[in-house]
Amino acid sequence: MIASSAATPSVSAIFWMLDGIGNTRWHLLPAPLIAVTLGLAWIYLRASALDALLLGEEGAHTLGIAVKGLRLEMFIAASVVAGVLVSGSGAIGFIGLMIPHIARWSAGAQMRVVVPVAALFGAIFTIWVDAAARTLLAPMELPLGVLTAAFGGIFFLVLMRRGLLFG
Repeated sequence: MIASSAATPSVSAIFWMLDGIGNTRWHLLPAPLIAVTLGLAWIYLRASALDALLLGEEGAHTLGIAVKGLRLEMFIAASVVAGVLVSGSGAIGFIGLMIPHIARWSAGAQMRVVVPVAALFGAIFTIWVDAAARTLLAPMELPLGVLTAAFGGIFFLVLMRRGLLFG
């Protein structure tokens, strides 16, 4: 790994912001595991309401969904899960921004289907990007966030070019 235990705090902070899964240890697993499990359970409990939200705010409201409350619930749940995961892995967040789009394109829009597909795609993508990060500049390790940001930047540029993002 590029950062060592003797690195200065600023170097360590910068590396953590771009880091990945190289510094993870088994004793660090319970918090992310609990956060992801509770987050997925919450999504599954609210899957029908989230699917109704695909009809738009008025359509979901017509079906009896408290749209503002649902949005707040999902915002809080996603923020807690993302916060716990980022605290352990660093800012490799482009995985969480790209993969749900890809999963929705390949699996459809139903939450009960797209969530496990996104989790599987995210895990596979993370493993492949981590393998590339460890081998591209061997014996040094490229921070995982650098590669995920490169893939994510290209991904969102393509989305914007095709008009699939922001309109």
